[in-house]
Amino acid sequence: MPTQVDIVEGTFQMFKIETRKLLSPLKLYITYKDREITQSDLEQSNEPKKLNKDLRILYSQTIPKPEEYNCDGVADGVLCLTIEASDERVFNRDYVYLKLSTVDGCQASLKLAFPKQDVFDNKQNKAFESQDEEATNA
Repeated sequence: MPTQVDIVEGTFQMFKIETRKLLSPLKLYITYKDREITQSDLEQSNEPKKLNKDLRILYSQTIPKPEEYNCDGVADGVLCLTIEASDERVFNRDYVYLKLSTVDGCQASLKLAFPKQDVFDNKQNKAFESQDEEATNA
């Protein structure tokens, strides 16, 4: 379920996303109030697609209040932000911290996804379903 944000002009909001033991990457999809996300936006490559928006996202896997001088990365006006675990295929840190800021103000919805985790969980669920069917038929 998306999280609605309304960032007042000249301010920021902080977010903490639990990531420990989840498969990398984390994807953050941003839908701006005046623009719907399209299927081609979701299918884009790892290159962030930029819009003419002043939403700035700073992120860190170690710093709870990321700033430009100490963050892992910065993304401006993107529709999708991909954050990879540091040198691992699984996040070893408890959280990813986000700071969203804007000069002109911004209304958007944010949706998190761990695509590889979702695939892994689906495979696990299907394996359990198969075992349950075998046990029932035996």
